[in-house]
Amino acid sequence: MYRKETVMARWVILILVSISLLISCAQMTLTQVGKLRMGMTIEESEKVIAVSPKYTIPLGTIEGNGTIEVHSYILTSGNYKSNYFLAYRNGGLIYWGYPHEFARSKDPLLNEIGRKAVSRLEQLKSK
Repeated sequence: MYRKETVMARWVILILVSISLLISCAQMTLTQVGKLRMGMTIEESEKVIAVSPKYTIPLGTIEGNGTIEVHSYILTSGNYKSNYFLAYRNGGLIYWGYPHEFARSKDPLLNEIGRKAVSRLEQLKSK
């Protein structure tokens, strides 16, 4: 009986560790963010991040600046979790950061992208 309980306890621990690893792999980390580079294609950046975006937010054309698309991820750093955006113009990475960082940019296009992406994200979350 003792041996059966030990084997069962090991299986439970193995399952819990596996679930924990799967959950942690499903979120973006600062290490992955550090590997992003301006101009990366969507495919290249998704390969670096190794996680699908939680939301894809197509914004269309903004002020004649090409087709804009924002990918929203959950960035984790220790116990801290936050939304994190990657913005693409015509399929190339132009900016990435926390939503409030878009608002702080001196570039009016990035301000507008951030504002629209946050608005659309809130709509998607409320569904």
